[in-house]
Amino acid sequence: MSASQQRLTVALADRYRIERELGAGGMATVYLAHDIKHQRDVAIKVLHPDLGAALGGERFLTEIRTTARLQHPHILPLLDSGEADTLLYYVMPLVRGETLRARLERERQLPIADALRLAREVADALQHAHTQGIVHRDIKPENILLQDGHALVADFGIALAVQSAGGARMTQTGLSLGTPQYMSPEQAMGERTIDARSDVYALGAVTYEMLVGEAPFTGPSVQAIVARVLTEEPRHLSVQRKAVPDGADYAVRRALEKLPADRFESAKAFGDALMNPAAPTSAAARARPQTAGQRKRWSALTASLAGAALIATGVAAWALLRQRDEKRDVGLEPTAPMGLEGTTRKMTVAHDGSFIIYEAKVGESSQLWWQSLRGGGVRAISGTDGATGMPRLSPDDQRVAFVAAGELRIVSVGGGAPKTVARVQDPTGGGWLTNGQIFFADEDGRTLRWIDPETGSGRADAVQLCHNAQALSATEALCGGGSSKSAYAQSPSQPTVRRYLRRTSSAGSAGPPIMLGSDFRVVDSTYLVYMAMDGTLSATRFANRDSLTVGKSVALVPGVRRTQYSGTGQYDLTDDGTLVYLPGINADVGRVVRWSRAEGTVAMNVDPATHLRFAPSPDGRRLGTVVEGIQQQEMRIYDVTTGAFEVVEKGFFLGAPGWSPDGRKIAYRKQEFANPEIETVYQRQLDSPDAPRVLVTGAYQAREASYLADDLLLLSVNGKDQHNFLVNPTVSPVRVDTLSLGAYFIAISPDRRWVAYTLGGTRGLLLQPYPALDKRYLVDASGNEPLWRSATELLYTAQERGILTVRRVMIDGASTTSPVGKPELLIADSRFTETPGWSLGRMPGGGIAYVQSPSENLGYYVRVIPNWVRDMKRAVDAANR
Repeated sequence: MSASQQRLTVALADRYRIERELGAGGMATVYLAHDIKHQRDVAIKVLHPDLGAALGGERFLTEIRTTARLQHPHILPLLDSGEADTLLYYVMPLVRGETLRARLERERQLPIADALRLAREVADALQHAHTQGIVHRDIKPENILLQDGHALVADFGIALAVQSAGGARMTQTGLSLGTPQYMSPEQAMGERTIDARSDVYALGAVTYEMLVGEAPFTGPSVQAIVARVLTEEPRHLSVQRKAVPDGADYAVRRALEKLPADRFESAKAFGDALMNPAAPTSAAARARPQTAGQRKRWSALTASLAGAALIATGVAAWALLRQRDEKRDVGLEPTAPMGLEGTTRKMTVAHDGSFIIYEAKVGESSQLWWQSLRGGGVRAISGTDGATGMPRLSPDDQRVAFVAAGELRIVSVGGGAPKTVARVQDPTGGGWLTNGQIFFADEDGRTLRWIDPETGSGRADAVQLCHNAQALSATEALCGGGSSKSAYAQSPSQPTVRRYLRRTSSAGSAGPPIMLGSDFRVVDSTYLVYMAMDGTLSATRFANRDSLTVGKSVALVPGVRRTQYSGTGQYDLTDDGTLVYLPGINADVGRVVRWSRAEGTVAMNVDPATHLRFAPSPDGRRLGTVVEGIQQQEMRIYDVTTGAFEVVEKGFFLGAPGWSPDGRKIAYRKQEFANPEIETVYQRQLDSPDAPRVLVTGAYQAREASYLADDLLLLSVNGKDQHNFLVNPTVSPVRVDTLSLGAYFIAISPDRRWVAYTLGGTRGLLLQPYPALDKRYLVDASGNEPLWRSATELLYTAQERGILTVRRVMIDGASTTSPVGKPELLIADSRFTETPGWSLGRMPGGGIAYVQSPSENLGYYVRVIPNWVRDMKRAVDAANR
């Protein structure tokens, strides 16, 4: 049960019994519930918490109640609405049928008689609403329900209520009012006054799709669709489906006219025309050439859009290029959207805010693209093929550093032959310093590097771990992200010491004492901008920079795209204080799936969440997972049959649960806020009220704890000296034996004949006989995270064309040359998430569990907010007075 569902269940317990989730969309989640008073099943739609917070309850509920007066046989009525524990909801009858979208997905094209009848029913519903001054604004197949074969229009007035209640705040939610395929040109252009003719257009587009099988304007991206909506004419229906009557063809295309004045004046007129055999059917009438005045008006509009691919999807307001001091959205080249795979920042903005350079996904490859932020201009940068992230502009904006093929390279912004500066391995954070050096964290955060781009010389200093490294001073780096999402300073002079950012007592006692978040960046030496745990771009300021204490934080911009694992935010700040960011979802939030050869990939009955570390029970009936919360991490044990879970542990940092062979105990590591450097490994008996048993404690920094047979535990890594440990909890005192492998990920085979591992900070999977350790075999140069499926079958992850894959290899101990067989590819899923721990779980019967990221893996536009730093400082200063 999700947190929102739990809150709703408790808050509405006296009125509704929440049964289960039915589905989720861009603005809300729908639950099946039972109306206790009236003894009937209903559907309760709950606005997403971030949207509800942005809108405000009283105003939203006032607006939505105006739709309650709509009473029509083809309108799904509003039964109730309210606010429960800050969650905004509204109640509708439960429709046992399906949506029009579901029917279209099944049949693609509807029988002509059915399509015209459904369109006429929707037109009748719209006419009823329009006469009362209510425009739907989001007519689409998903909002048309089918009950006993007849249409019911849902969510009447919801989009208008959201816009009216939210006002300017809607631009911060990252949500769209309207859907591009069905959106009228005036709505796409962001015009404030939208009337009934916009709904007529949308219904025309839905009718078009019912008849021919696709919307009148489609494309690979939002920009491409909107461009076609604004500039192209729809194809004749009768050309694509000869049986469509000429009268219906004419009616649909007239409903799709660009200018509202050229459409039907009402929904009723459109519905009548669909069924009217006397409608114009001549070739001249079907062509409907525009008058000179119409052509002039529309040509002026489309000409003004040329060269300005701007999309403001926060409110679906695609607008003309505005003045530089106004917030605006800039569309990226539709054929080269921003690629979002991996954990690094994919964009860098010129210091004067005039252009952006980003990693573009072009076909199966990637390269850097240059995009103007001031009115047109976009091009590929030659010499950057294969770029895999971390583009950083030089102080004079003339050169860009980037990573490709394991090398740090530099190329002119104008393109050309790149210069290789250094070999790198999993670099993050950093940038071009004012002294001309390039600074970043390398080797997955285990090395800080300063490089002279002219000579390639520099220094590399080992540290314990530093994600999203930013230069805090000449001797310290500010780190933030990774597995704990905490902020701390690391110095090469004390590589094992972390100086954590801590909140002052005046910052409030409700929050954790250690500053949580990721991708911290210092602004004007005093302020800190960072990604909060919920994905909101936030800010605070130093109370004392020497002691690394900070004041109160202010949440500023929700809906900034954040990458998996490292918590990198896709945003940048210019010298004049402009914020440029990629709107989107938090990629840390994913779903747990299982894979097998027989079933393929199937979602498990586990809530979508930020699953950091997870492990299925030996029988596959339960899943232990560490989920990232706002204040701390929590360990949940899910029953995958029912979807219910129990929270068994909370803390600053929790390691993945290791299940005992009988599935009755788990072992895990834990760090407390009071002293994060000290780790304790616990063993907990499930289904028992007893407190967990302490096995070992100290500066172990154990990456994972996993069981072998007979309760023998394997701790995979020690951060201080790279030793590994075998822990035997069956004796007293607990026995700890050291394995001198220096391994990072380590797994011993079930028959204890082999040990597979990867070395810290490197990729490359190795195999050795155990316990002799007298030979070493290379399994896969790109392999990582070994997991034994059986005594002879080894699974592991590997990179292939930028995608994380799962491979397996058979181990033959009788071989006279090498025990390692030929690797076989099992899973190549572009949504495979590399979690901060083992990214694979072993399911019974040969299955594999892993986490899938959200499907949003491409970015099509960036948002530009001038003077943002100025406003940020004012907000932070006001909060800390």
